[in-house]
Amino acid sequence: MEDPRLNFFKSINLDDSRILHFPGIVFVCGGARNDIKIPPTYVRDHIVRSLWDLHRDIADKIIEAEDVEDWLKEGHYSNLIDFETDIAKLATLIVLFVESAGSIAELGAFSVIHDIASKLIVFIRENSYQQDSFIRLGPIQYLEDMETSVKVYPWTLLSPASNINPNHPPQNHISEFGPPDIESVKPLTIDICNDIVAAFKKNRQTAAFSKTQPGHIMLLIVDMVDIFLALKKGEIQEHLQDLGINLSTRVIMKYLYLLLKLELLEKKSYGDHYYIATVQIPYIKHSFVEKKPVHDRVRFKTILADYYRNHDRQRHNALTQYRSDKTLSNKGS
Repeated sequence: MEDPRLNFFKSINLDDSRILHFPGIVFVCGGARNDIKIPPTYVRDHIVRSLWDLHRDIADKIIEAEDVEDWLKEGHYSNLIDFETDIAKLATLIVLFVESAGSIAELGAFSVIHDIASKLIVFIRENSYQQDSFIRLGPIQYLEDMETSVKVYPWTLLSPASNINPNHPPQNHISEFGPPDIESVKPLTIDICNDIVAAFKKNRQTAAFSKTQPGHIMLLIVDMVDIFLALKKGEIQEHLQDLGINLSTRVIMKYLYLLLKLELLEKKSYGDHYYIATVQIPYIKHSFVEKKPVHDRVRFKTILADYYRNHDRQRHNALTQYRSDKTLSNKGS
């Protein structure tokens, strides 16, 4: 029996395929996050905690860079901005509070990447927004010209010297940012949270698939693993090449690392190492070559499972063991 996967690649027309949706990830960036036992000292931390009280369904989708602690140790990323940029490319919504030196760097990085900027909602302090600084006239103005959502709110800073008169800006514009007076943020909390909820609902849109956008490629990897049930790293790289996407082993490993950390994939070791999709949700609507039959996704996966059972014992057993482990885990929880 011929490997059913070969027929899939003969039929698919990736150039006319579409992203159905991005994973429901809300990536939140901004000032420092405190331990949960310590009161928040930045707007970002205060709002994330408030979302758990006001909009738990949205809070449950939040990812913060601190949630992935070993990104540097693993060696796939050399700096935080590159790591955050790849997360942003997979997110449905990126929420950025411009309130620290780090968030200024994130603003600069995110604003120049179109597929990130189009999913971005920025929150900035009113005094900072009103000043003719490089931040206001640079990335903020650029985002507003793109009709990216920029929200301006009148919170104040803890340092009286930093609550400056916008008509007399300081020489060092980074000094405009710092720990806020959380008491000044509290009256704004409901409105800021509502802005985030509205932006999330608005951003759940489809998009034409692009072979050059890393976020699209990572979703293709997840989609491909779901369709083929279980794939090895080398197979993923080969199948991408079959579809006209040539990536180095280093880039493949970086993408797989991130997909594992975001729990879009899991890895099961059974002889070899297999990647398995955590949820059976199609992220891509595939287009197929003219005169070729359109694949029924569920039927194709059933055929493939039978093929593995009869012709690929190790992969079949890896899938069986994975499902057994998940069943036991669910019972335990």
